[in-house]
Amino acid sequence: MSLLASSRISDPALRTDLGDAFDAHMASHARDPALALGSVETDWLNVMRDRAAVASDAHLLTLTNDMLALLQKPTTSTTFKDDFMALYEQAERHAYPLAFKFRDEQHAIVGLTRDYTLQCFDPGMLRRMEDDAIADKTMQSFVREMLYGLNARSRRPRHEVLRGVFEVYSEALAYKLLTEAGGGRLTIDKIPEGPNPSPDFECTLQLAEPGPEPRDLRFYIEVKALDIVDAPQRIPEMLDEGLDTEIEIERQQRAGHQVAIAVGEIRRFGRL
Repeated sequence: MSLLASSRISDPALRTDLGDAFDAHMASHARDPALALGSVETDWLNVMRDRAAVASDAHLLTLTNDMLALLQKPTTSTTFKDDFMALYEQAERHAYPLAFKFRDEQHAIVGLTRDYTLQCFDPGMLRRMEDDAIADKTMQSFVREMLYGLNARSRRPRHEVLRGVFEVYSEALAYKLLTEAGGGRLTIDKIPEGPNPSPDFECTLQLAEPGPEPRDLRFYIEVKALDIVDAPQRIPEMLDEGLDTEIEIERQQRAGHQVAIAVGEIRRFGRL
């Protein structure tokens, strides 16, 4: 899996009563302004409903039960859309706070500019990391560290904050891929940061070789996050370019153009 891959929010095989009820609701009411739910996604409903069961999360189960009840009898509520969307937002932020914090980051700059680092986070992978964190304490620490980095008050420019969080995301992704590839034969321990430089992970692999006693191979991994050339200088330039592009689109729209076109450039390997 590529570091910059785009993962599905929900596996196609995952079906839940909540997702099925939503699909049936939209098939019946998609053209009804009072009942249509255009910003809701079946995949997110399915993973939230599934997480409520897997994590034995009573609060999430209540929220998804209430959404299901509304979908089954939508015409009994005069405020159906408002009620459903309030439950949906509560459920998504309770179930997947990290994934939806990144969505907030994206929404904050829509129509203003583009942040290269922000585009490198995979929402589907973030969701999987949060699911893994239910039972995996190492992944739990990665998720907690990313949330802390995003929520902490800082005087640093936002693009610098995101670069720091992306380093943690890269470590979490490497840990997840190694864990999945190694199965039960590979043990991965995160090495705590100290005053002296050290690798990120200590790994122990049980070798499947014939013999009277099992053999272990111990090795260490240092994760290097992908970044662009001269990132501290280039990313602010790219943000300015993105702003110029949005300004040009808005200028054309205000001039009455039915189709607005502007060109932006992402140069990852050199400054202007």
